[in-house]
Amino acid sequence: MSEDWRTFVKKVQHDYRDSRIPAEWKIPEQVLAEATDLDVIHRIPTHLSSREIEITGKTAAELVRLMASGSLTSVEVTRAFCHRASVAHQYVCCLTEVLFEQALKRAQECDDYLKSTGKTKGPLHGLPISIKEEHAMKGTLVTWGFVEWARDGPVDFDSAIVQTLHKAGALIFCKTNIPSALISFETNNVVWGRALNPFNRKAVPGGSTGGEGCLIGCGGSPMGVGSDIGGSIRVPSSINGLYALKPSTRRFAYNKAKLPYIGAPDAVLPVNGPLSRSVDDIELYTRVQCEMEGWRIDPNVLPRPYVKPELPKKLRMGYILDNGICKPVGPVARAIRTVAAGMKKAGHGTMEVDFKAGGQLMDLTIYFIDCHKDSVMEIVKKGGEGFTPSVAPHFVHSRPDPDVAELWPKIIERETLKEQFLAIFEDNNLDFIIAPVIGLPSYPHDRSFDAVAAGSYTMAFNLLDLPVGIVPVTKVTPEDKPTDKYVARHPLEQVVYDMFENEFDTFLNVPIGVQVVGRRGFEEWVIECMKVVDKVCR
Repeated sequence: MSEDWRTFVKKVQHDYRDSRIPAEWKIPEQVLAEATDLDVIHRIPTHLSSREIEITGKTAAELVRLMASGSLTSVEVTRAFCHRASVAHQYVCCLTEVLFEQALKRAQECDDYLKSTGKTKGPLHGLPISIKEEHAMKGTLVTWGFVEWARDGPVDFDSAIVQTLHKAGALIFCKTNIPSALISFETNNVVWGRALNPFNRKAVPGGSTGGEGCLIGCGGSPMGVGSDIGGSIRVPSSINGLYALKPSTRRFAYNKAKLPYIGAPDAVLPVNGPLSRSVDDIELYTRVQCEMEGWRIDPNVLPRPYVKPELPKKLRMGYILDNGICKPVGPVARAIRTVAAGMKKAGHGTMEVDFKAGGQLMDLTIYFIDCHKDSVMEIVKKGGEGFTPSVAPHFVHSRPDPDVAELWPKIIERETLKEQFLAIFEDNNLDFIIAPVIGLPSYPHDRSFDAVAAGSYTMAFNLLDLPVGIVPVTKVTPEDKPTDKYVARHPLEQVVYDMFENEFDTFLNVPIGVQVVGRRGFEEWVIECMKVVDKVCR
């Protein structure tokens, strides 16, 4: 590796991020050094005023109501989150690009508009929102963690996501960290650095929407927008104690992006979705996506309005405790049992689902995502930086790209798996299914691909194209430390359990959520079920 790219990325970090954090918000190095791996989440508020703590402690839905009524101004709210995000970043490296100045200007415009007209600019009037680095916004970088793409400079267009947020009255105040190529359950790249988990910095914050996860987990943003093709919204949400939604494909506008040619076209598709600190926020974002008529921006979006469903008073809930390739470790299984017991106590029907196709679904998802790597290899070769450890296995291999004749049987296999999972719903008369997010609470840094079987739970629902909500349930406690050696069914599962047993301190204090899985296109129903699950767990 040449020194040239290293010097270049230091300049990028300075120009687009570090120099844009106000001097009065910079934390002395000696103070940062005093933090331990387990106390970061508690240190964040100590750098804020009581008023900033009050404002940043509110949900997005609450803030929108308060700003619409004039009880809070957008400028005050935005400034508070800018400060908290700055603090969070200095502890966990969650930001890529700081956009505070233009966000505050837009916030003032929102306040002036409300004062002069008595009207809001939309359902997200004045709300500061953070977005994943990949989402194109005019004047900002979209690097995907690639040095060569950082050299391209800022993009000159807005993605459908940014257009939708602006139309709804929101303002974007920062962009957040990602792994190289957006293809890892941890967040590390040479352009922006390594993001850390605020609940335990020995653990990863998830990926590929990991910067959003740890920023919102620190209270540094009221709502963020990520993307998901294998678990990239859901894993960071679980690991950082958040709520989230991965919609079905073609429900939310997601075009006008800067993308490398990667994977098999239309085999498994990415979606955008929200991360936040309440189910109400998830509902708010979903309403906005529908009300802003995304089909007028993205020709692939289905023209469906938001509906407010009424769930049956007594739900039929399935739950998964084993997907055939990786039984979840103790505290993750405890989260599933907690939800199942809570649902049963509330009068709902529950049953364990016999679902053993997790390995097949994982293998097929990875096959589709990894089956074309040449464009990424060329981008990285031009940049000169190489691959980070968790990303390298997806690209540094000798598997040839498949031709159309090889892809067709895989597509048929995918469709067969969809029919089989639909049969689980139909044969058991189930309304929803609860599943682990990952088989582990999190991962040690640079080790997420080693424990690839743990990630099989999220990958399944991308391939099956089902809507999934995330609800936080519990966290890892000292009592979760294993006392007996687990003998796994196969090597991939053994890696997961050895990791948890031998590196338990890495997982201590890390939050754990569950997946709430619904039928395709039933996002609103999943949101209502998330409310039920959240209630029985509190």
